[in-house]
Amino acid sequence: MRTALIDNCRIAEFDHEIMRRLTVIPVNLVAVKNEKMLIALRNEDEEIYRIIGTGTFSKCQQILQTCSRIGLVDELFHNVDNDQNWTAIFRQY
Repeated sequence: MRTALIDNCRIAEFDHEIMRRLTVIPVNLVAVKNEKMLIALRNEDEEIYRIIGTGTFSKCQQILQTCSRIGLVDELFHNVDNDQNWTAIFRQY
């Protein structure tokens, strides 16, 4: 799993919990976007501030479960019109 922060975006208050629970490698944004599956995290300002990428389904499931366990909601769960090719976009509800 790889991750990158988006420049000039505030880090969400829940970010430390995500990073504590996942083993991710910090890389640049281009490297993350080359992964097959991309999960975005939104901050309290509704901006995507972090992207986590992975190439395997099992690692993707681990990310999705971790985000759900800490109470984040996937805004794409019921949305079939995903033109950005995100696997999920999580935010606090």
